Amino acid sequence: MSHDLDLWSSPSAPQRLWSVRKRDRELTAELLTLGEYGCEIQLFRDRGFYSSKRFETVDRALTSAERIVRAFEAEGWTRST
Repeated sequence: MSHDLDLWSSPSAPQRLWSVRKRDRELTAELLTLGEYGCEIQLFRDRGFYSSKRFETVDRALTSAERIVRAFEAEGWTRST
């Protein structure tokens, strides 16, 4: 009997990209590499899961994460990482 689980790529440990703060709020972005399935940007708000988006390449994910943090900075959030 074949096990489909053997074919799955194990995700890497998440890599913290940045955090921004505004008053008592914090938003953090992490990069999760998913092997042959690309990668994912995961956003956490106040340490709880907020949102995620999958990308085909790390470069596209990092470009998107940078656009997101710049938008928050334009709204008065301060980057802390």
